[in-house]
Amino acid sequence: MNTDQSFFKLTDSSPPEGKIAATYDYVNEQGLLLFQIVRYTPKAFRTRHLNERRGWVWRLGNVQPVLYRLTEVIVAHTVVVVEGEKDAETARRLLPTGWAATTSPFGAGQWRNEYSEVLCGKQIFLCPDTDFYGQQHLMQVGLSLSGKAAGVRVVELPKTVKDLTEWIEQGGRADQFVLLLQQAQPFDYPRFDTESMVNVQPLEGALDKLLRLDGKEYEWKEPEKQGNLTGCQMGLIAQEVETVFPEWIGVDTQGYKTLTIKGFEALVIETIKELKHENENLKQQCENLAELSQNSLRI
Repeated sequence: MNTDQSFFKLTDSSPPEGKIAATYDYVNEQGLLLFQIVRYTPKAFRTRHLNERRGWVWRLGNVQPVLYRLTEVIVAHTVVVVEGEKDAETARRLLPTGWAATTSPFGAGQWRNEYSEVLCGKQIFLCPDTDFYGQQHLMQVGLSLSGKAAGVRVVELPKTVKDLTEWIEQGGRADQFVLLLQQAQPFDYPRFDTESMVNVQPLEGALDKLLRLDGKEYEWKEPEKQGNLTGCQMGLIAQEVETVFPEWIGVDTQGYKTLTIKGFEALVIETIKELKHENENLKQQCENLAELSQNSLRI
């Protein structure tokens, strides 16, 4: 996977060869250091935390990961979520007073639902990387925040850059970033199935349709051509089903009719509901007859 996550080594006992380019502190709610992510040149990352002797241990260990710049996130009313600490630092320099910028540690695809709990009730702007994994990360974070944040909007960077920092390095300005924030569109997922449907109607007559189908027992003449299915099989005959549900029938490359039971679960559900309704009607009729019988005896 070509994401920053591939550069992370969480269990190494020693740092890599190379020059430290930056260190990023992750702190708890009181501002005390939990762990650091260390960025190297050539590009590589390591995670370290302090032991009881104030020495560096080059792994995360039992330390629970948190959002980057947690103390600032907690007090902010609006938070911009980016992908990576470098972008978070870039965003901090561009944002209005009262806003915060953050990221989850360890790269794309590593968002945890507990991070979203910290962001409950806040206005959130997601500013993902423009590559494939960035868009996947956007969906993961956005869906996790759905129903928790006061609002979630998506900042769209130009496709000619990979991330926010690269956009700034290529000439993007703070006022232009504010404009991108103003133009950010709502994160409108998850979407409803019905958005891609027309003529949605209740399924009626399900019991009658189901009763017109006949289950069969059979054996295959050439089991090896059917995935070595030997012995007695149970199923439906495509030609018979076609008279009731022609939309379930297709034709394979050898000219045999095939059966795909589209919506069978909906048919069964509505059939059960019809049977339940009939049963309740019969029960009510029996109770009425019993009451009439009791009244007749009293007379």
